[in-house]
Order: sequence, then C-alpha cells, then structure tokens
Amino acid sequence: MTFVVGVSSNAQIEFIEPSCGSGSFISKLLRTASTERISTITGVELNPRFAKAARSLWGSVAEIVEGDFLEWSANSKAQVNLMVANPPYVRHHHVTAERKGNNVRASSNELGITVSQLAGLYVYFLLLAHSLTPSARTRTGR
Repeated sequence: MTFVVGVSSNAQIEFIEPSCGSGSFISKLLRTASTERISTITGVELNPRFAKAARSLWGSVAEIVEGDFLEWSANSKAQVNLMVANPPYVRHHHVTAERKGNNVRASSNELGITVSQLAGLYVYFLLLAHSLTPSARTRTGR
C-alpha cells in the first residue's frame, strides 16, 4: 500500500477493499495516505459479524457494505482507482450452478466477456473488480 500510494500521482484516491473483514487494508490506507488525498473508501464484507466490526471501526470514514462483492460490483455505480484485496480462491466445483450462472451473466453484462463455467471464483472477482475502474467504465459506457 505504501508503495502504491507513494508512486501514484497526487490524484484523489477512490479506494475499495472487497472482502474487507475488519478492514485491515482500510486501516493501512488511513495510515499511509493523507486524508486530503482520500475521496472515498468502501469496504465490502459478506460475513455479518465482520461487516459489523468494520462498520464499528471505520464507519465514520468509510462506507461498509454488508454483502457479496460479486453481486454488489455487478450492480454498483461506484468507481475506484485503488483496490487492495485478497481474491477468493474457490474452485468451480465448489460453486453452485446458480452462482456460476449469475457470475457468467454479470461478467458478460458488465464487460462483454463470457467466461467458462469451469472458471474459479477468483476469475469473476478479478473481472468484476476491473469493471469498477474508470477505463472499464469508459469502454462499457456504464
């Protein structure tokens, strides 16, 4: 985080931490970047207990969303220029057929990319995370 913030331009930071847990990367961002540079901070967490903890810790400076990042990103109008995350590593045979279908539709709708249903969850995570960036928004008109 220190490296990324240090070498980036002085642009405003629009930050997201998918699967944020209690917000360790949010914490690092706040220790690394000046508050004047931070435009938005969003954390997304599926586990209600961790989302509640993150909201308690960071709710005054960050929007903490309780939910599934893949579903949230497919429907979000958020735009970010800095994302720090640990993508989920879940093999395709551990993902339900319904979830696979939703992921295929979301990546197709957002980026025009059709991914095999044999892809692991991390593939959709990376694609839908990319859909939140300005360059992807420009191409898709979203």
